Parts: sequence; C-alpha cells; structure tokens
Amino acid sequence: MWAPRDNPRTDLRDEVPAPARRAPAPEPVAPPPPAPRINTPRGFFCSASPTAPGAAFCTRIKSDCLRMRGVALGAVVDLSECALTETAYCFDADAGTEDHHCAPTKESCELQQNAAPAGNVGACDAAQ
Repeated sequence: MWAPRDNPRTDLRDEVPAPARRAPAPEPVAPPPPAPRINTPRGFFCSASPTAPGAAFCTRIKSDCLRMRGVALGAVVDLSECALTETAYCFDADAGTEDHHCAPTKESCELQQNAAPAGNVGACDAAQ
C-alpha cells in the first residue's frame, strides 16, 4: 500500500492558507421614489366678444369656461367658443381671497377691474 513518505511536500495542504473569503456584496439600495408631480394647470380657456371687450373671461378648467359662457350668452350673444390660450391677464377681486378674475387681453382685464366694486386689489398681470 501506499504510505506517505516523510516528504515535506505531503504537508503542503497544511501550509496553504484557506481561500480568502469575499465580503458579502452590500444589499442593493433602492432608488428614491420619484418626486410627486404637481399638476399645476398651464394655460387658460378663454371666451371673448368682439363687440363687448369687458365681457371676456378666462378660466383654468374648460368645463368652468363652458359653464360661464353658457350663462353669459344670455347677455352677450357673440361670445367666442372657449379656446385654450397660453397667457391670460388676471387681477385679485378681493384682498385675502383667491377670487381671481382673468381675461384674454390686458385691455379686457382692465375694463373688468375698473368696473369691479371698490376694494379690489392688484393690477392686471400676465399669468401662465
């Protein structure tokens, strides 16, 4: 039978260090959740009258524009259909509230501002 000799090579296994162990891989870090989208309306739905510039108005929501146009058609028969525009001119009708009045042109905004009861605040500024 074979028997190990008194050879230094036979004890080599005792001298070889064990394979180095790798550190475990770090747990994958999940990316942060996306920032919530703020759905800020952009643009306005406006209706105007060529014969009565002070009767023009704009709203952020189309259904509001259609409702207001339906009511106003009783007094101003030539109001245009509600159309999307990038910019409107708005003024605050009452201090401390969010009662904004908007129109498609600065001229029609100023006509409405001048006709509003005293106490309105703010100039007709462009809004997008």
